[in-house]
Amino acid sequence: MERGEKGPCDASDALRAWLRATGTHGSEAQVNKAYKEMASTIACAKEVSSACLAWMPVFDGLSDRPRTKTVATTALHNQDARTRIAAANVVEATFSSGGKSAFFAATTKQIPRYILDSENNRDKENHGAGRHAGDGNSSECVQCATSTQLRGENCSPPSPPEKWRPKNATQSSSALSSPSARLGSMFVEMHAVAALAVSQESEDDVLVAHGRWIQAMIKAAPYGRLPPGILKHCLCAIMRRFDRGKDPVHVACTLLACVEAAGKASGGKEDFCSFLHSSNTFQIMLELSKGDENSAVACSALQALQSASACFPSLAFEHSAAVLEIVERSLAASHPSPAQSKFANEALKVVIEMSKACVVAPHDDAVVGARSDHTEISLSSTANLGQKRNCNACLASEHTWENVVPIAQQHRLWQQLVDFTFPLAIRSPATMLHTSAMVGFCTLHEQVFVDLGPCSQNKVVATVTSQLDPSVQPSVRAAACRAMGVLVSFSVFANRLSDITKLLITQLDEEHVSVRIMASWALANLCNALNSGSNPASSIISLEFIEQLADALVAAARGNDKVRANVVRGVGYLVAFYVKLHPAGTSYPPWLPYCFDALLSAVTTGNVKVQWNGCYALGTVLGCSEVLHVLPYAVPSATRILMLLVRDCLNFKIRMHAASALGVPTRREDFAETYPDVLLVLTSALETIDAEDCPSTAFLGGIQHQTTYADIKYKPMLRGQLLSTLLHALSLGTSADMKLVHDTLLRKAETMERFLDTAAALCTTPEIAQGGIEKETASRPVSGLLKHTYTFVDGALPRALVVAAARGLSAMYSSAGQVYQNRVDHFHELACSLNTNDPT
Repeated sequence: MERGEKGPCDASDALRAWLRATGTHGSEAQVNKAYKEMASTIACAKEVSSACLAWMPVFDGLSDRPRTKTVATTALHNQDARTRIAAANVVEATFSSGGKSAFFAATTKQIPRYILDSENNRDKENHGAGRHAGDGNSSECVQCATSTQLRGENCSPPSPPEKWRPKNATQSSSALSSPSARLGSMFVEMHAVAALAVSQESEDDVLVAHGRWIQAMIKAAPYGRLPPGILKHCLCAIMRRFDRGKDPVHVACTLLACVEAAGKASGGKEDFCSFLHSSNTFQIMLELSKGDENSAVACSALQALQSASACFPSLAFEHSAAVLEIVERSLAASHPSPAQSKFANEALKVVIEMSKACVVAPHDDAVVGARSDHTEISLSSTANLGQKRNCNACLASEHTWENVVPIAQQHRLWQQLVDFTFPLAIRSPATMLHTSAMVGFCTLHEQVFVDLGPCSQNKVVATVTSQLDPSVQPSVRAAACRAMGVLVSFSVFANRLSDITKLLITQLDEEHVSVRIMASWALANLCNALNSGSNPASSIISLEFIEQLADALVAAARGNDKVRANVVRGVGYLVAFYVKLHPAGTSYPPWLPYCFDALLSAVTTGNVKVQWNGCYALGTVLGCSEVLHVLPYAVPSATRILMLLVRDCLNFKIRMHAASALGVPTRREDFAETYPDVLLVLTSALETIDAEDCPSTAFLGGIQHQTTYADIKYKPMLRGQLLSTLLHALSLGTSADMKLVHDTLLRKAETMERFLDTAAALCTTPEIAQGGIEKETASRPVSGLLKHTYTFVDGALPRALVVAAARGLSAMYSSAGQVYQNRVDHFHELACSLNTNDPT
């Protein structure tokens, strides 16, 4: 075992020492040492949850043991702040090392008794025990209503209101209750403890310790599975301390860091936005950030403001003028100190977060602008992967009232940024300000860019291209390449496309990999814009330009895997773009086979990300029906590689993308002689996927593939994608295919019929597709068919796809004569029953 690590035995010994020290009337030094040893053990032990499983009954049974009174009394009556700090460190280490583990269940059960301010707890225990431990003195019991309500009459850990209790949680923490319910109850209780501790603690150092474990708790808490309101209650208690205005710098910074962590909490956005909407948090943080630029409090306030702006841009926009004033004041210094530059950079990041909001037109609820630096890949087998997704429709359905702003507000903000703020940041001597300014351009919406006018547009292009000079720092050039990758998709860049492409190609030869990664990403976006036709230059582009771009991409595809992941996507777009331009050509340029070979190499020899991007690129190529005329050998080769991945690859995401690419061709002749093999591989994959519940390792094409427990979460999506692709392939079948696919249908007849019935049941009861719940429908019993979960990227399985698959199978079986008449009748009846209510 490596030095500094502790195993199960060491963790158990530490637990014994902790129980022994807190269960006796030992000295303060003994108690503190026990707490410190406990925190160190939690942080170092790799198997700490296993070590504590045996001790969990001890903790759960403390309330029933005679020594409980002594344990609670000794801990609660400690007057030394160092003991409370040590106890808080135990909680912090617990959340940081495994807040969702069994060890968290074992330790935090008793921790709330030890970390609260000792004054109220001493009075509370004195009321029950008649004296303070160790001094023999008695005093009157002084209680506040809040303490009575939260702690209860038996010094138990603070209990939150009933409405905060997680679902399925029992009133008592029984040792037999489910671990998830117990952990949920403990998370809720710890939030109540946090609110009470922050409100009542009077020692600054103890309050800092509270802030550290609250941050760790917020990062570990699964808010999506916890009752709403607990995070808001905790944050309100924190902000009330700022109303007092008496906390020193290190305390204020720690509490602001808690607010920043809350804005990034997993599943906590709704709670955090509700907190921002109902409080004056923005005003408080703005006031704190207007202080001394060298102050740590001002910088921490800006970081918290940045997190809040990312969650609630529309509310942040109301304060954009004040933030811009702070930015420009901080950038005005001729010789800024490092602290001033950091302050200016944090202020600039706040403005950038505001600019990420979606754009809505005046008097219009539809989203008309979208962030261009997010590209979602649709895995639907029925969608053309070569086409660009309707991002506006997606954003209109996903974005809510807290992150959309009128286009007029965005226009005013960007006019100020382009004309003054970003140029001022670039003239600053601090490199981080140059990088932030370039990152800011990545959030520019096309609609806002068009409204800026030609003069401001030229300023944007000139500002970004000036940072691509070889003399500029690599981090700034990488950010400039990223900004250029957003701008090249705008239609107004048609007349600048050639010059911009040459600049980006030169960045592919840089020695710094970060620059090459962003340059390849920008070129992939450029190829996507050409292929989708969103850029007018796609209709007037020259063959020399395409060849130059292809040569650069193929050369980059031999380099770093992170670069390859972007390059192969661009190669796929470029091949599809060329094929569309020259569909009837009798010959092809010499660079085209090299591009296709680069795609095949990516899906067989690259890492995981390279492979699934390669599958996506092959799907883009297969989506062009003209590719058979330009590259006749391309489709069979690509199909066989994709079938190999679907059959043998252990990574679920790669298999999902490969299956999606197989579902792209829209004509039966695109599959040629591989059609029966496609049906066989897809059917076999659906049969065997449910046996792959354990991690495993295999080698494919010389590359090691692993299935981990993290991959298992993709199984419903993979199952849904395989089913969609199988149905799509069956829908292409005709009566002329029976001779070719006879053996396949003979071997998999019952299996295909079963999956087709499952698909029909999913269409009849679409809610089953997401939950895998067995139900009886009005038309047919589905019990037993839907014992597994099917998740579809488009939300539900299209009924028309199932109807087409049933008709395709019926057509193939009907050509074989009367021997398969029963199956023909069954598939015909199935298609008619699904087509009754929805002719589409």
